[in-house]
Amino acid sequence: MELEIRKAGCGIENMKKHAYVEFREKVEKTLQGEKDGLKWSQLKEKGEIEQAHLCYTWARQLETEIGLTRERRGRNVYWKLKRR
Repeated sequence: MELEIRKAGCGIENMKKHAYVEFREKVEKTLQGEKDGLKWSQLKEKGEIEQAHLCYTWARQLETEIGLTRERRGRNVYWKLKRR
């Protein structure tokens, strides 16, 4: 699937496509087997994601590409993959 380039959010048009692909692969690999999901901070640490801040444009893209869901529980948002 081709990366959708948008002008809004995170300066994605200036970022390298391979950076997004690497991010996507790390998120998917880290969340596999995590039935309860992970908070962004846990995902960053466990997946060794070097991104300083969450890019919501990329997160939205992951919803369609890998079945990412983000679930609010209290004050926290948990990232997980839809069951396939």
